[in-house]
Amino acid sequence: KSRLSMQRMGKQAAITGGVMLAAGGVMAVALRGTVKSAQEAELAQLKLQSTIRGNKALGADAMGAFEGQAKALQRYTVASDEAVMGIQAMLGQFGMTKSEVLTLTPLVVDISRKMGIDFESAAKAVGKAAEGSTGALKKMGIVVDQAKAKVDPFGATVDALRRAAGGFAATEGKTFAGQMAILSNQAD
Repeated sequence: KSRLSMQRMGKQAAITGGVMLAAGGVMAVALRGTVKSAQEAELAQLKLQSTIRGNKALGADAMGAFEGQAKALQRYTVASDEAVMGIQAMLGQFGMTKSEVLTLTPLVVDISRKMGIDFESAAKAVGKAAEGSTGALKKMGIVVDQAKAKVDPFGATVDALRRAAGGFAATEGKTFAGQMAILSNQAD
């Protein structure tokens, strides 16, 4: 009888040990994901801060405005706040003002999502177009009015982006898949 009891205790200990090992594995994976998210957020902020320091046209209050926009876009598009800050940092590298960056950022998210390209490539193409070099947008099928671009390259770029993809990311964010992505981003 005591031998049978010892066997049962041994089996129970083995099962308990297996469950604890599995739980530890799940916790390790979750911790790894949390650490990766924290690293991405820190890098995005560092890039944006560096851009703001290097571009006086952005102004001293740019960080607060950019963070506010990033959080807002994360609430209704599939773009994470880190991705939005990456877009803002890239656009700021083109010497834009805070207002210009704030205007173009949602449009970059729109074309990125509609065209299926990464945010950085979209931001570079838009930044170049806002300076007058519209070739990258043309390759994506986005036509910028060349006559207007000669006089006002920023305005011509905004107009072309609004026509081509304006509001796409917000519409995508209303879909089931979009809502799931938004929830996932907000959990990070």
